[in-house]
Amino acid sequence: GCVNVVLASGWPWTSFALAKRLASQLQCPFVLDYRDLWTSNLFMPHWNTRRRRAKELKLLGQCAAVTTVSPHTAQVLRSLCSYDKVHVISNGYDSQRLSKVEPSTFSEPAIVFAGTLYPPLITLDPVLLAMANIRDSHGSAKLPCRLHYFGPNGRLVEERGGAIGLS
Repeated sequence: GCVNVVLASGWPWTSFALAKRLASQLQCPFVLDYRDLWTSNLFMPHWNTRRRRAKELKLLGQCAAVTTVSPHTAQVLRSLCSYDKVHVISNGYDSQRLSKVEPSTFSEPAIVFAGTLYPPLITLDPVLLAMANIRDSHGSAKLPCRLHYFGPNGRLVEERGGAIGLS
């Protein structure tokens, strides 16, 4: 058949290079789909080597377009290649679907965090320390506030809270 474009989304060091090779053989353009940053990724500083950065910049220069779901990722990528190449494509936000979600109600003021923590870069330590500071500054008066964490790092949040006397 006829191939119009090669779209690559996956492990950066193999899938993007493979997309370039396939596109060359099929004589068509290739598009790179970034789910996460590579050499600019704060969580993977070991990826930012001179060799890998050169490889990424070369592929970005040769591709027809770049897609990502994150406006922040797009901003970083636009600093690495032609601004017009980078496109943000929604990851499926559907306001009608979300309108059916019933909000949770809490009997007292609440801080709610839903997501994944990436210590030491992303933690709830600042929130926990602020809660402890408020507790300590009001002496024995109880401030009705709770942290509700929804994510895979529940045990870490409990441990960090416990370390500063929060339960």
